[in-house]
Amino acid sequence: MQYRLYPFPKCFCFLPYSIFKYRIARVRKVSNPALRTSFHAYRSKLLQQGRDATVKRAFHSTLSTVTHKGETDTGWFGSGLYFSAYPDYTFCYNNKPPRPLQEGDKGSVILFDVCLGKIKKLTGLNMGGTLTPGYNSPMSPKGCEWVISDQNQCSPRFILDFVVERLPLKKKLSGKIWEDGEAI
Repeated sequence: MQYRLYPFPKCFCFLPYSIFKYRIARVRKVSNPALRTSFHAYRSKLLQQGRDATVKRAFHSTLSTVTHKGETDTGWFGSGLYFSAYPDYTFCYNNKPPRPLQEGDKGSVILFDVCLGKIKKLTGLNMGGTLTPGYNSPMSPKGCEWVISDQNQCSPRFILDFVVERLPLKKKLSGKIWEDGEAI
């Protein structure tokens, strides 16, 4: 019997310890030349200004009704689109209101290229607040989320459809979990 080690991410949506695993049911490539061109133009503008134009891969998840209306979140760390480096952190936003995931839940998460520019790490909540002058993206105090206010800062790459399954735990050791699985 072999075990695979899964380190816990720094951030969780409602769950101090995840008891679930996420099976990717389908991956769809997103191709939108207009969005990609706008993204590269935004990044080029940052480079011309001598600003950080590093591209990060980040995840975003939302309700399909929000996607079709084009709404943005006025959320905890300011108005805009919210992204995370942790896909499981975004999964709970597939529900309204956001709630802990349950076995059998299904949803989607979108993988984006994101150009955050100059990041302002917040020290607390900024409910519906505006962007601090001189910065391009606020970051949550724990570093779990980034917010962008300009849609040209992101370009979708893939849509990942997932199913929540129960994780067959064997041991919990200091913030890490073990699971029956593939070779390490």
